[in-house]
Amino acid sequence: MSKILDELLKGGPHHKADKIDGGASVRPVSGSESDLIAFQPIAERIIRNAGDGFSIYKELRSSDHAVDYYLVILLTIENDAK
Repeated sequence: MSKILDELLKGGPHHKADKIDGGASVRPVSGSESDLIAFQPIAERIIRNAGDGFSIYKELRSSDHAVDYYLVILLTIENDAK
């Protein structure tokens, strides 16, 4: 597993991650606008590093605010050992 993927799956103060069969979901800790804002750099880092042990299956964005914040990013983990 790549270093970035390992870090993402541990979660952090601004994101939660759930490993699911062959993939993972990464999202903000809550739906508050401040948590959405704090999650955006993490989402951008995920997108920049796609191909480093994972690919992006789907990106979901919010239309509830003036900015279309990333709400969740679904990943496919490459060579995932169950």
